[in-house]
Amino acid sequence: MVPAPSNADMAPAQPSIAVAVTLLEVYEAPVPPPGSSGVYPASHAVVRLRLENLTPDPVAVAAGELSLRTVTTDEDLLITTVEPITLEGLQVVEQGFHLTGEDLLGRPGDVRAVYDFAIGDQPQQAMSETVSFGEE
Repeated sequence: MVPAPSNADMAPAQPSIAVAVTLLEVYEAPVPPPGSSGVYPASHAVVRLRLENLTPDPVAVAAGELSLRTVTTDEDLLITTVEPITLEGLQVVEQGFHLTGEDLLGRPGDVRAVYDFAIGDQPQQAMSETVSFGEE
């Protein structure tokens, strides 16, 4: 009699998508541009999100959140919602985001962009490299 394979003998499930989060720029704008009526000083982060379907089948990615967080305390500094998307087979989608908020980054420190999302009922997280921000 041949034993049935156990879960330990099975290969781990391959991810259905590859996600890359790139924090391109973090900066403060101390004065508003001409004609602006926004709240200043303001903090800004420019983030690129790249999703790649690694399978020939469509993959639904649920709505998620993209945030700029401190590395040491994991505090959300700037945050936005990312709309749900269905990636067709082997499709690659890149989106750019400009996160803006009140003067939240007035202190030095390390920050990173974090994308929290779900595929089916499986929560996922992807994050960028760490970027130093503020005065040394």
